[in-house]
Amino acid sequence: MVDFINFNELERSDTQAEHYKLDARGYKQRGSISYGVQGSREMAITLLTYAWSKGLSGHFCTAQLKDSVQMRQRLRIRASHAALPFDECTEEGLLLRGIPYVPTMVPGVAYKEKLKTANREVILPELTRLLRAVEKMTQAVLDEKKLRLIAPPAFVKKNATKLKKMRLVPAMVEEYPTEDALDVTIEFF
Repeated sequence: MVDFINFNELERSDTQAEHYKLDARGYKQRGSISYGVQGSREMAITLLTYAWSKGLSGHFCTAQLKDSVQMRQRLRIRASHAALPFDECTEEGLLLRGIPYVPTMVPGVAYKEKLKTANREVILPELTRLLRAVEKMTQAVLDEKKLRLIAPPAFVKKNATKLKKMRLVPAMVEEYPTEDALDVTIEFF
């Protein structure tokens, strides 16, 4: 009564380690950079070969394949939920954002340290003032965590000269839709 069977490589994850006690059951990680369990791949191939010999269609999905395909899908879903109304979501599940930076907070060397030690009592009021000015032209929000403004990408690109006259540094940023909003690419205008 089965038309197709799919085998997934057994994996160990940090969140499963305590719950499943994989080591106590004799399961060992295949290597230091793989979460695949030793012997899982071989067992799946043996079972799949048997299924094929009985005329059953099937597929084997490695841990590596699951990571590459499923990670992209998870990012796409997260991006769709985390995106601001004017953000663009890329095929890879990243957010494309227009970012006007104040000159003192432009990303570069030691950016994370710069964010930690920034004088927020000075920068936040300045960003709030600039936000009001930008909001007269388009939607925008203040990102207090990364001390920047976020605006529609097309607006920032089209109005780069105006933003520079306001003493802002316009950029297009592609970033992960995660809590830390890790920058992947930054293009300054």
